[in-house]
Amino acid sequence: MSINGWEHYDLEKEIGNSNMAQLLELFKRESEKFSQECVKYVDSNGKLTMDERKKVEEKCTFLNEARMKVALEVAERMTDITRIQHQVIPNR
Repeated sequence: MSINGWEHYDLEKEIGNSNMAQLLELFKRESEKFSQECVKYVDSNGKLTMDERKKVEEKCTFLNEARMKVALEVAERMTDITRIQHQVIPNR
């Protein structure tokens, strides 16, 4: 998997258009995809070649990154981080 910066574009767009309830559902969806891929990896690990293993590991990493992006957005919204940032660094 070549990384070019656009890997999570659709997810980020979906995150930006979601309210908090939708974000929580989005996190559950992304977590489920991650869990399914990890289970698949563990179940077939002994049967995979090194190249196949590397591809599955990269996919798991990609899916985990997606989960973290959603989780970070949830945390930022719940703590109202933008309000705090504006208080610490006032606009000039």
